[in-house]
Amino acid sequence: QAGLQLAHALALERAAFALAFHSGHPAEGIAAFLEKRKPEF
Repeated sequence: QAGLQLAHALALERAAFALAFHSGHPAEGIAAFLEKRKPEF
């Protein structure tokens, strides 16, 4: 995305991070790591 203003790029990143964070995948990844198993996404 060449040419994006920094503030706009950060807003896009923030939105993408929020979508990924609320997907449940982070919790499964952490649980799988602690239980020494493969994550089930």
